[in-house]
Amino acid sequence: MLNDIIEQFMKSKNMTNFDFSLRPNHDIDNPFAKTSMDIIDRLQQSIEKADKSVLGDVLLDEAKEHINFSYKIYSQVVKMTAEDEGLLFKARLIEILNELESKCDNENEQFADLLDFAAILTNIIENHIHDNELKNAFIITLLLFETAEEMRIRNIHIPFTLEFKDYIIDNHLTLLHVITAKAHQHNDKETNNFFINEILQYINKFAYNKNIGICFDMLYFASYLTNEESAAVITQAAAELQKHTAHSTSKSILNYINAGIIYADKGSDETVEYVCKNVKDYHCIGNIANTCMLIDDIKCAEKILEFVVQNKKLPKQFKLSFYQQLQIVYSLLQNETKFAKIAKARFALGDKNAYFDAVDAYTSIGIYEQVKEEIHKTACRQVPIYDYCSLLADNKEFTLLIDRFNIIQSTKDISEAVKFMDDKGIALYDDDTNKRLLNILEEKTKNYKKLSAHVKSLLDLITL
Repeated sequence: MLNDIIEQFMKSKNMTNFDFSLRPNHDIDNPFAKTSMDIIDRLQQSIEKADKSVLGDVLLDEAKEHINFSYKIYSQVVKMTAEDEGLLFKARLIEILNELESKCDNENEQFADLLDFAAILTNIIENHIHDNELKNAFIITLLLFETAEEMRIRNIHIPFTLEFKDYIIDNHLTLLHVITAKAHQHNDKETNNFFINEILQYINKFAYNKNIGICFDMLYFASYLTNEESAAVITQAAAELQKHTAHSTSKSILNYINAGIIYADKGSDETVEYVCKNVKDYHCIGNIANTCMLIDDIKCAEKILEFVVQNKKLPKQFKLSFYQQLQIVYSLLQNETKFAKIAKARFALGDKNAYFDAVDAYTSIGIYEQVKEEIHKTACRQVPIYDYCSLLADNKEFTLLIDRFNIIQSTKDISEAVKFMDDKGIALYDDDTNKRLLNILEEKTKNYKKLSAHVKSLLDLITL
């Protein structure tokens, strides 16, 4: 059982847990519990002991107005261990959750209070992401994951629970990835074991609450922190977790975690070979490439991503995602030629955000004129006319804009072209360009009474 695996690991390392639990009775031994009413006094005492300054007075006034902000100030003014800082923020989270659970009339305001405090904690996490404070960042991040689960357990207003869970998954899973990648680089054995243990504790509590994907990701993050001894714990935990899920790609998931263990033990060359051969899940491959970038092993990410896009038949959404990652890789490697090609490929798949990347990159290497027509033809086929005309207008490609108008055929495109001129055309171009574009539309709207009248009114504006 996973409990036995964790207990054995903790016993072998002589470790104790940080109590992340946000249950109502889990603040009994917390020295910071029930401090919202007196934290201002504590903060004031701390400032009085420090050098007096105008800034201190301003911060104190601000703290009196905003209880959530006062916790941030207190954590910065008072020298604290990572665990004590975690207890401080835990105390406030329990208070807010208790208020939400009580279902007062102003629950919308209380949920806004939770989001506000979560945003403050997120800022603190980001400020902690450097070698000496990774433990602080990790504890606060897992506290926010615990908050999302506690809202579900307490059955707090469902829309709030779902919105907060999405907020955590969208933002803090990425932060946890960054924190563990930095810990891999820092390579402090005690910190690594602490992270592994707490991730296992979280998984043991919440893996079975439709949360299995996040738990596998967390195990993968932990895999980069392993040595020969702790790698076995991660492998055992993954195998135990796999028994309790119907995950369709469970073998690939285990290979995903093994990839992190291999990197921690042997480095990038063996990892590239293993991933290309064994990891099939596209989400997992993308996360592995992201890890390589986070730990500054850009060449490893390049090899994995290039293998995937060259050798696998990818669905469009994954192909776009891998192209985006490769574009970041080529930017970091300062390979302008590859950057230009991948940006053009992204644009060909309909990602309009890649247009300027492609144009700028090809211009930088001096061959934009050679590929301009190819990019244009691709855009005419793939990109909605309104979007493409907006891009051409922003890049002052008036000749191409006129050409795009000339090949308009469908009623929908005619309508979108008129809308474009109504929204942007008149404001962006000189009269000659406007007249040519509107004359084209005048011809194409002959059989559309309302559109024709609108085009005529736009022409009249030019001639005024």
